[in-house]
Amino acid sequence: MFNEAVFLGRFVKGPELRSKEKGEGTVSWVRFRLAVNRNYPKEEEADFFTCVAYDQKARYLARYGKAGGRVLVRGRLQSGQYEKDGKKYPSVELIVSECQVIDYREKGKTGKGEGNAPEGLDGSWGPYGEGPVPFPEGEQYPDYDPTDGFS
Repeated sequence: MFNEAVFLGRFVKGPELRSKEKGEGTVSWVRFRLAVNRNYPKEEEADFFTCVAYDQKARYLARYGKAGGRVLVRGRLQSGQYEKDGKKYPSVELIVSECQVIDYREKGKTGKGEGNAPEGLDGSWGPYGEGPVPFPEGEQYPDYDPTDGFS
């Protein structure tokens, strides 16, 4: 069986770290909504996914994530249900196994819950910005065959 999903999207709001005493330790987690654009030629729409990260990943996301910032997450989908007003509703969450904040809180900014940028990154590190990857149009790569190993 295989259960894996990868999303590149934006934080709907800044992730907030939560923690709880459990047994002899503390469990930290962050639950956040991720907006993932659908790419259609004439209109722009988005899907919204609930994601949950634990411990180190949760602390990382809470420290560097910001509302509207891009993040790449990878994990497994987990279904469940919750109860509200005596009625049960289905839910699906992405349990994060790997993550990378792309647009992080800027170094030197202060404010509630704001952290510094990862070491060596000052917010201007992407040479290509948000545009397309600058590969020459029509260039062929003779050593690449997408059918290698498949019949």
